[in-house]
Order: sequence, then structure tokens, then C-alpha cells
Amino acid sequence: MILVEYACTECASRQENWAAHEIPTATTCIACGGRARRRFGGTLLGSAPAVPAQGAPSAHSHGTPGSCVLMPTAARMLEARIRGDRRAIDRETAHQQKAISEGKLNPHRPPVVGQPQ
Repeated sequence: MILVEYACTECASRQENWAAHEIPTATTCIACGGRARRRFGGTLLGSAPAVPAQGAPSAHSHGTPGSCVLMPTAARMLEARIRGDRRAIDRETAHQQKAISEGKLNPHRPPVVGQPQ
């Protein structure tokens, strides 16, 4: 048995019927008695949420292979090097040097997240 969805051509109501191997293309509407035609695709196919538009890539965007396991500072540097963006490399280097001098970044810590120090 297969669950088949039908939509009435007169009152626009929807109904589901169990059908055997021979699936009828039309049936009688239970709401108004009119002709209900078989719907294809079901309701699940049209109800997926829209994919959100992607903004600016972050340090952990999956556009750069391997960046998801790196610390954000290492991921930004890797991404800049892959793109060949000298300005971004210089900017990230300055950011990292400032963070090291302020004690916010440990230069001896491995760049991979979750690795022992």
C-alpha cells in the first residue's frame, strides 16, 4: 500500500488515500464530491527552508580546505596565503604580533584546535 495525495480541482482541498499497486490518477473529493487529481512530489519537497545567503567568508568558512580545524588566527593566515593577498597577510601578521605582545595569543600553542600544548 502507498499513501497518495490528491487535490480537488473544485474546492482545492487536499486529501490522502491509501492505494494498492494500481494508483488511480483521480478520485472523488471527500469534502465536496468533486474530482480530486493526484499530486506528485508531496508536500515535503516544497517545504524546505530557503538557503541563507552567504556573507563574507569567516575564518572557519569551509571554502579553504583544512581551515575548520585551525585556530582563527591560523585559518585567516592560511586563507590569505592561498589567495595570495599580501595586504591580508600583513594585516593578520600585525594582528597576531599585537595579540602576542598583549598576552592574548600564545605563539607556542599548536595552530590546530584540540591539539595538546
